[in-house]
Formats: sequence, structure tokens, C-alpha cells
Amino acid sequence: MALCSPVASYAGGLDAAEQQLAETLSNQVLWPTESEQKLVSHPLGTQTLFIESQESKKRDQERKARVYQYDYNRQAARLLVIELDKQTVTRTSAIDSVHLPLNQTEIDFAIAMLADNALIIEQLRAEQSNRGVHPFDFLSELDVKASIFEPLDSNHPCAIARCALLSLFDASSTVFSIEPIAFLNSQQIGLLQQR
Repeated sequence: MALCSPVASYAGGLDAAEQQLAETLSNQVLWPTESEQKLVSHPLGTQTLFIESQESKKRDQERKARVYQYDYNRQAARLLVIELDKQTVTRTSAIDSVHLPLNQTEIDFAIAMLADNALIIEQLRAEQSNRGVHPFDFLSELDVKASIFEPLDSNHPCAIARCALLSLFDASSTVFSIEPIAFLNSQQIGLLQQR
């Protein structure tokens, strides 16, 4: 079962109905068949990452939306341009980047991966104990901030795959030195190696 993306990130300029229309029309566009060769089954399926208004210098120009999607089954990204009044997709193009912003579904998926990793959870609790703080009982007690991880090292797995870097804060707003990385494509979790 694929997880749906009920709420992508949206920039200003579009109301909720326009955003929904743009996402619906985008989801109806088939992906290129050449991307079928590396097809895998991934629970995240196709995710709408970002929807924004495409600005035009002409005032009478058709209102357009730009929709950014990533398909985990194909491991490919694309941009679609939607003419909102005509309800048509006018352009679809591949994007050669995995480092587009995370949406809430991806963030929730990464946090769930962390919650299921007993070893990292114990390391986080040990860090609190070492600071003289009572360790958390549930991950939900922590504030978790997630961002797309784009490493400087081109040989790092996250240079070619979507990864979420998780920064964790306890109730005192103290940041943990342990920074988990969710390798979203491979559905694995590890730690950012401090150098």
C-alpha cells in the first residue's frame, strides 16, 4: 500500500482549491515508460513535494501552477506545469535532483523509521542520562525537525537518493548530538557521522 501525500508544501499565490486541482491533474499524468526499467515497490509511491504559483509578467496570462513530484518506485523526480483555468498539464519535465524539499508524509515516514530503531533510541536516551536528564519514554516527547540531506561528499549514498536528516530537541530545547539520517529510498536509518 502506498502512503498518500495529503498535504504537500505549498508556496503562496494559490488557494486550497487551486492546490488540490494542480495535485489531482499531476497525479493523472503517467510517468515515462523508460523509467519502468528500474521500477521497485516502495511504500511512499509517488509524492507531491511542492506546489507553487508560476509567476508571469503579463497580467492577462493564464494562471499556472508548478508541481514537483518524486516517485519512489521509479526513483525519479519531475516538474509539471498546470494551466489552472483550462485544467490542463502544459509541460512535464524530468528533474535531475533528489534534493527537493521533504513533504509531511516523508517526514512522518522518517520519524516512524527512527521510532522502530531500538539501538538509536537507546543511544538518544543514554545521551540524556549522561547530561543528568531523565530519558524520554516515547519519541513523541521530543521535537523532531527534518530536512532534506544533501551531503558534500559525492560518494555518500544521500548524494543520489532522498534522505531526511533528523535533528532532535528535548523539552529544554537542548539539541541531541546524535543526528539520525533516514535513507528514504532504501528504507533504512543510520547516523550522521561526526568528523
